[in-house]
Amino acid sequence: LKEKKKYHKLKNGDFVSLEEKELKNVASIIDYLDIKDSQLNKENIILSKYNALYLDENIKQSNIEFIERNKDFRELINNIKDIKELDYELPYNLHNIMRPYQVFGFKWLKTLAT
Repeated sequence: LKEKKKYHKLKNGDFVSLEEKELKNVASIIDYLDIKDSQLNKENIILSKYNALYLDENIKQSNIEFIERNKDFRELINNIKDIKELDYELPYNLHNIMRPYQVFGFKWLKTLAT
């Protein structure tokens, strides 16, 4: 895709169209996340948690069905989206001075850090 080719020849001699919308969307995600070619040859790619929402939304919007979101990934997305359910203990000295939105932010950051 980076070479702007329209087709790619497989080892068995078959050709694959590189102009499919799904492939272009995947290439866009790969570029945005700065995934190296060496990582693409692996079965799993490990990314930072803060990229999870971006990745999840792009997979859904682009209808990329061949990317698998495993149970751990889905749990992470649910935890990030539903912070209220998580029970992170606020440091004692902050109980009386933090406003509700700050407590929410604290929990959200703890979610990304764990």
